[in-house]
Amino acid sequence: MNSRILLNHVFLIVDTGTYESIIQSGFLRSEFAPSEARTTIRRDYPDGYTGVYFYGNETYLEFLKAEGGPFPLGSFGIATGYETEGEIDRIKRQLEKTTDPATVEVDRERQGKPVKWFTALTVPSYPDCEGPHLWGMEYARSFVGDWLGDHNTELAGSICQKDVLTAYAQELGIKPLSDNALLKDIVSIEAVADAEQSESISSQLKSLGWRQQSGENCRMLESNTTTISLRPARDGASGGISKIGFSLSKNAGSERKMRFGSSKLVISGTSAEWYFDTSV
Repeated sequence: MNSRILLNHVFLIVDTGTYESIIQSGFLRSEFAPSEARTTIRRDYPDGYTGVYFYGNETYLEFLKAEGGPFPLGSFGIATGYETEGEIDRIKRQLEKTTDPATVEVDRERQGKPVKWFTALTVPSYPDCEGPHLWGMEYARSFVGDWLGDHNTELAGSICQKDVLTAYAQELGIKPLSDNALLKDIVSIEAVADAEQSESISSQLKSLGWRQQSGENCRMLESNTTTISLRPARDGASGGISKIGFSLSKNAGSERKMRFGSSKLVISGTSAEWYFDTSV
Protein backbone atom coordinates (compact mmCIF):
# COMPACT_ATOMS: atom_id res chain seq x y z
CA MET A 1 0.00 0.00 0.00
CA ASN A 2 1.36 3.41 -1.00
CA SER A 3 0.78 5.70 1.97
CA ARG A 4 0.95 9.46 1.91
CA ILE A 5 4.17 10.86 3.40
CA LEU A 6 3.81 14.45 4.58
CA LEU A 7 5.75 17.16 6.27
CA ASN A 8 4.03 17.69 9.62
CA HIS A 9 5.95 20.72 10.87
CA VAL A 10 9.30 22.44 11.17
CA PHE A 11 10.74 24.06 14.27
CA LEU A 12 13.62 26.55 14.38
CA ILE A 13 15.62 27.84 17.34
CA VAL A 14 16.23 31.56 16.85
CA ASP A 15 17.91 34.34 18.80
CA THR A 16 15.88 36.34 21.30
CA GLY A 17 15.69 39.45 19.12
CA THR A 18 14.30 37.49 16.17
CA TYR A 19 11.85 35.62 18.37
CA GLU A 20 10.54 38.81 19.98
CA SER A 21 10.22 40.52 16.61
CA ILE A 22 8.18 37.59 15.27
CA ILE A 23 5.91 37.24 18.28
CA GLN A 24 5.20 40.98 18.41
CA SER A 25 4.37 41.32 14.71
CA GLY A 26 0.74 42.26 14.16
CA PHE A 27 1.02 41.23 10.51
CA LEU A 28 2.30 37.72 11.26
CA ARG A 29 -0.17 37.12 14.08
CA SER A 30 -3.28 38.61 12.45
CA GLU A 31 -2.79 38.31 8.68
CA PHE A 32 -0.11 35.79 7.78
CA ALA A 33 -1.47 32.73 9.57
CA PRO A 34 -3.56 31.48 12.49
CA SER A 35 -1.10 31.55 15.36
CA GLU A 36 -0.60 31.06 19.05
CA ALA A 37 2.17 31.51 21.59
CA ARG A 38 2.15 28.69 24.09
CA THR A 39 4.14 26.62 26.54
CA THR A 40 3.88 22.89 25.88
CA ILE A 41 4.22 20.51 28.83
CA ARG A 42 5.02 16.85 28.10
CA ARG A 43 6.25 13.96 30.18
CA ASP A 44 9.50 13.95 28.17
CA TYR A 45 9.78 17.75 28.61
CA PRO A 46 8.40 18.28 32.14
CA ASP A 47 9.74 21.85 32.29
CA GLY A 48 8.02 22.59 29.00
CA TYR A 49 9.11 24.66 26.04
CA THR A 50 7.67 27.95 24.85
CA GLY A 51 7.20 28.90 21.23
CA VAL A 52 5.08 30.70 18.68
CA TYR A 53 3.21 28.61 16.12
CA PHE A 54 1.88 29.47 12.66
CA TYR A 55 -0.71 27.04 11.32
CA GLY A 56 -1.26 26.24 7.66
CA ASN A 57 -3.71 23.88 6.02
CA GLU A 58 -1.75 20.66 6.63
CA THR A 59 1.64 21.87 7.89
CA TYR A 60 2.85 24.34 10.47
CA LEU A 61 5.88 26.34 11.54
CA GLU A 62 7.20 26.67 15.09
CA PHE A 63 9.74 29.16 16.47
CA LEU A 64 11.48 28.65 19.81
CA LYS A 65 14.06 30.98 21.30
CA ALA A 66 17.42 29.67 22.37
CA GLU A 67 17.59 31.56 25.68
CA GLY A 68 16.13 29.45 28.46
CA GLY A 69 15.05 26.67 26.11
CA PRO A 70 16.06 23.03 25.68
CA PHE A 71 17.77 23.46 22.28
CA PRO A 72 20.79 25.51 21.15
CA LEU A 73 20.66 28.47 18.79
CA GLY A 74 20.45 27.48 15.13
CA SER A 75 19.19 23.95 15.70
CA PHE A 76 16.00 22.80 14.06
CA GLY A 77 13.63 19.88 13.73
CA ILE A 78 11.60 18.34 10.92
CA ALA A 79 8.63 16.10 11.67
CA THR A 80 7.31 13.66 9.08
CA GLY A 81 3.58 12.97 9.23
CA TYR A 82 1.55 9.81 8.53
CA GLU A 83 -2.22 9.71 8.10
CA THR A 84 -2.77 5.96 7.74
CA GLU A 85 -3.41 4.33 11.11
CA GLY A 86 -0.70 1.82 11.93
CA GLU A 87 1.70 3.24 9.33
CA ILE A 88 4.32 4.05 11.93
CA ASP A 89 4.33 0.44 13.17
CA ARG A 90 4.66 -0.84 9.60
CA ILE A 91 7.65 1.41 8.94
CA LYS A 92 9.26 0.42 12.23
CA ARG A 93 8.93 -3.31 11.45
CA GLN A 94 10.51 -2.75 8.05
CA LEU A 95 13.40 -0.74 9.50
CA GLU A 96 14.09 -3.31 12.22
CA LYS A 97 15.53 -5.58 9.51
CA THR A 98 18.51 -3.26 9.08
CA THR A 99 18.66 -0.74 11.94
CA ASP A 100 17.35 0.04 15.41
CA PRO A 101 14.33 2.38 15.24
CA ALA A 102 12.42 3.46 18.35
CA THR A 103 8.87 4.57 19.02
CA VAL A 104 7.49 6.50 21.98
CA GLU A 105 3.98 7.55 22.94
CA VAL A 106 3.88 11.32 23.42
CA ASP A 107 1.24 13.11 25.47
CA ARG A 108 0.48 16.79 25.95
CA GLU A 109 -0.87 18.51 29.02
CA ARG A 110 -4.33 20.07 28.80
CA GLN A 111 -5.90 21.73 31.83
CA GLY A 112 -3.36 20.00 34.05
CA LYS A 113 -4.00 16.50 32.68
CA PRO A 114 -2.05 14.51 30.06
CA VAL A 115 -3.78 13.89 26.73
CA LYS A 116 -2.49 11.20 24.38
CA TRP A 117 -1.07 13.17 21.43
CA PHE A 118 0.96 11.13 18.93
CA THR A 119 3.35 8.23 18.43
CA ALA A 120 6.89 9.33 17.50
CA LEU A 121 9.31 7.24 15.45
CA THR A 122 13.05 7.94 15.39
CA VAL A 123 15.84 6.27 13.47
CA PRO A 124 19.56 6.35 14.30
CA SER A 125 21.67 9.19 12.95
CA TYR A 126 25.27 8.69 11.92
CA PRO A 127 27.49 7.99 14.94
CA ASP A 128 28.91 11.15 16.49
CA CYS A 129 27.06 13.28 13.93
CA GLU A 130 25.34 16.28 15.45
CA GLY A 131 22.34 17.24 13.42
CA PRO A 132 18.71 18.29 13.49
CA HIS A 133 15.91 16.53 15.30
CA LEU A 134 14.16 14.27 12.77
CA TRP A 135 11.22 12.04 13.56
CA GLY A 136 7.98 10.61 12.22
CA MET A 137 4.64 11.12 13.92
CA GLU A 138 1.17 9.62 13.78
CA TYR A 139 -1.59 11.32 15.77
CA ALA A 140 -3.57 9.31 18.30
CA ARG A 141 -7.09 8.49 17.19
CA SER A 142 -8.42 9.92 20.45
CA PHE A 143 -6.49 13.20 20.37
CA VAL A 144 -8.86 15.55 18.52
CA GLY A 145 -11.87 14.52 20.58
CA ASP A 146 -9.94 14.83 23.84
CA TRP A 147 -8.48 18.17 22.80
CA LEU A 148 -11.78 19.76 21.80
CA GLY A 149 -13.64 18.36 24.81
CA ASP A 150 -17.05 20.01 25.09
CA HIS A 151 -16.45 21.61 21.70
CA ASN A 152 -16.16 18.18 20.10
CA THR A 153 -17.23 18.10 16.45
CA GLU A 154 -17.25 15.71 13.52
CA LEU A 155 -13.44 16.03 13.51
CA ALA A 156 -13.19 13.66 16.48
CA GLY A 157 -11.43 10.41 15.62
CA SER A 158 -9.45 11.83 12.71
CA ILE A 159 -5.66 11.52 12.49
CA CYS A 160 -5.38 13.75 9.41
CA GLN A 161 -3.09 16.72 9.84
CA LYS A 162 -5.64 19.11 8.31
CA ASP A 163 -8.22 18.08 10.90
CA VAL A 164 -5.77 18.37 13.81
CA LEU A 165 -4.79 21.90 12.76
CA THR A 166 -8.44 22.81 12.29
CA ALA A 167 -9.08 21.54 15.83
CA TYR A 168 -6.24 23.74 17.16
CA ALA A 169 -7.74 26.80 15.47
CA GLN A 170 -11.26 25.91 16.57
CA GLU A 171 -10.23 25.46 20.20
CA LEU A 172 -8.44 28.82 20.07
CA GLY A 173 -11.45 30.52 18.51
CA ILE A 174 -9.48 31.62 15.42
CA LYS A 175 -11.19 29.58 12.71
CA PRO A 176 -12.46 32.71 10.90
CA LEU A 177 -8.85 33.92 10.67
CA SER A 178 -7.69 30.61 9.19
CA ASP A 179 -10.26 31.05 6.43
CA ASN A 180 -8.75 34.42 5.48
CA ALA A 181 -5.05 34.08 6.35
CA LEU A 182 -2.32 34.12 3.71
CA LEU A 183 -0.45 30.95 4.66
CA LYS A 184 -1.52 27.75 2.95
CA ASP A 185 1.36 25.35 3.54
CA ILE A 186 5.12 24.80 3.73
CA VAL A 187 6.24 23.55 0.31
CA SER A 188 10.04 23.70 0.54
CA ILE A 189 12.86 23.75 3.07
CA GLU A 190 16.47 24.60 2.28
CA ALA A 191 19.20 23.79 4.79
CA VAL A 192 22.99 23.97 4.77
CA ALA A 193 25.07 21.17 6.27
CA ASP A 194 28.52 19.66 6.04
CA ALA A 195 28.98 16.41 4.11
CA GLU A 196 28.55 14.10 7.11
CA GLN A 197 25.49 15.93 8.41
CA SER A 198 23.94 15.96 4.94
CA GLU A 199 24.44 12.21 4.56
CA SER A 200 22.97 11.56 8.01
CA ILE A 201 19.94 13.80 7.42
CA SER A 202 19.14 12.28 4.03
CA SER A 203 19.57 8.75 5.40
CA GLN A 204 17.15 9.41 8.26
CA LEU A 205 14.57 11.09 6.03
CA LYS A 206 14.68 8.22 3.54
CA SER A 207 14.12 5.79 6.41
CA LEU A 208 11.05 7.81 7.39
CA GLY A 209 9.65 7.55 3.85
CA TRP A 210 11.00 10.56 1.96
CA ARG A 211 12.12 9.98 -1.64
CA GLN A 212 15.57 11.12 -2.74
CA GLN A 213 15.70 13.07 -6.01
CA SER A 214 18.55 14.41 -8.09
CA GLY A 215 19.38 18.05 -7.42
CA GLU A 216 21.91 20.51 -8.73
CA ASN A 217 24.70 20.95 -6.18
CA CYS A 218 22.48 19.62 -3.40
CA ARG A 219 20.72 16.58 -2.01
CA MET A 220 16.97 16.71 -2.54
CA LEU A 221 14.27 14.75 -0.73
CA GLU A 222 10.54 14.83 -1.37
CA SER A 223 7.36 13.95 0.48
CA ASN A 224 3.88 14.29 -0.97
CA THR A 225 3.76 17.91 0.20
CA THR A 226 7.27 19.30 0.58
CA THR A 227 10.78 19.31 -0.90
CA ILE A 228 13.90 19.49 1.28
CA SER A 229 17.20 20.68 -0.27
CA LEU A 230 20.47 20.09 1.57
CA ARG A 231 23.24 22.37 0.34
CA PRO A 232 26.94 22.37 1.31
CA ALA A 233 27.84 24.71 4.13
CA ARG A 234 30.11 27.58 3.13
CA ASP A 235 33.23 28.42 5.09
CA GLY A 236 32.23 30.03 8.36
CA ALA A 237 28.62 28.88 8.19
CA SER A 238 27.38 26.87 11.14
CA GLY A 239 24.63 25.17 9.19
CA GLY A 240 20.89 25.11 9.71
CA ILE A 241 17.77 26.11 7.83
CA SER A 242 18.46 28.95 5.40
CA LYS A 243 15.06 29.25 3.72
CA ILE A 244 11.47 28.01 3.98
CA GLY A 245 9.08 28.33 1.06
CA PHE A 246 5.30 28.63 1.40
CA SER A 247 2.27 28.41 -0.81
CA LEU A 248 -0.36 31.06 -0.12
CA SER A 249 -4.12 30.70 0.01
CA LYS A 250 -4.65 33.80 -2.13
CA ASN A 251 -2.74 36.25 -4.29
CA ALA A 252 -0.88 38.69 -2.05
CA GLY A 253 -0.11 41.07 -4.90
CA SER A 254 3.20 42.82 -5.51
CA GLU A 255 6.35 41.86 -3.66
CA ARG A 256 6.68 42.78 0.01
CA LYS A 257 9.83 42.37 2.10
CA MET A 258 9.74 42.34 5.90
CA ARG A 259 12.52 41.84 8.44
CA PHE A 260 12.06 40.07 11.74
CA GLY A 261 15.32 40.25 13.66
CA SER A 262 17.95 38.40 11.65
CA SER A 263 15.34 36.85 9.32
CA LYS A 264 13.59 38.19 6.21
CA LEU A 265 10.16 37.28 4.82
CA VAL A 266 9.47 37.94 1.12
CA ILE A 267 5.86 37.66 -0.07
CA SER A 268 4.90 37.90 -3.73
CA GLY A 269 1.83 36.68 -5.59
CA THR A 270 0.83 33.23 -4.37
CA SER A 271 4.11 32.29 -2.69
CA ALA A 272 6.44 33.42 0.07
CA GLU A 273 9.98 32.69 1.22
CA TRP A 274 11.40 33.17 4.72
CA TYR A 275 15.21 33.51 4.89
CA PHE A 276 17.34 32.79 7.96
CA ASP A 277 20.93 33.65 8.80
CA THR A 278 23.15 30.55 9.01
CA SER A 279 26.47 32.43 9.21
CA VAL A 280 26.65 32.51 13.02
